[in-house]
Amino acid sequence: MIKALGLLSFLVILPAFAEKYQRELLLAISLEDYATAESMIFRFNKQGLDLSNGDPQFTETPLTMAVKKGWLRGVRILLVLHVNPHVRNEDGFTPLVLADNLRKNEIATVLWRHLSPLPLQDNSISRF
Repeated sequence: MIKALGLLSFLVILPAFAEKYQRELLLAISLEDYATAESMIFRFNKQGLDLSNGDPQFTETPLTMAVKKGWLRGVRILLVLHVNPHVRNEDGFTPLVLADNLRKNEIATVLWRHLSPLPLQDNSISRF
């Protein structure tokens, strides 16, 4: 019974914790405190928290915030950690569209390459 109550209280606390970590991470990125944000990303990923979700209050994700701020290293880290690059922000933009709209060309290229399927090599076709 005690274990069940502990699990129940954990499940009640978890959404509040998730919202708190999302806000803290988004704040670190928005303030361009990238060392803190990077440390938080790795810590939260190790804890198994979903970094693809945005803050329900602001509907931003760590990836869209990193794109907005032009934080290329953060975009790369989040993609390596399998953050969903298809999640849209409150304006309905994916990170790739957002990067293109903001003229963040290097970030747009990284996102484009990440989203593009790997080319298949077909050795049966002769090269001219």
